Amino acid sequence: MTSSPTVRASWRHSPTNTRSWVAAVLLADTINPDESDFSSVISKIKSAGPDAIYYGGQYPQAGPLSQQAKAAGLKVPVMGGDGIFDP
Repeated sequence: MTSSPTVRASWRHSPTNTRSWVAAVLLADTINPDESDFSSVISKIKSAGPDAIYYGGQYPQAGPLSQQAKAAGLKVPVMGGDGIFDP
C-alpha cells in the first residue's frame, strides 16, 4: 500500500499588515505517488492562487510536481520537509 502525500497551497500576505504572513490553507489535496502526471492537482492549486505550495511527500514526486507547477505558470515556491531535498 502506498501513501498519498498531501499537497497544500497556502500562505498569503496578511490583508491588514503587509509585513506579516498569515498561514491559510487554501487547498489540501493528495497525489498518487505511483503516477507522474500531477496536472489535475496543479490545476486546482493554480485556481486557488497561493503564494507558496507545501508538499508533504518525498523527492521522487516533489521534483516533477515542482517542474509541472512551473510549466503551468505557477511562480511560487514549493516547500516541504527534508524528504523533498535531493543533495
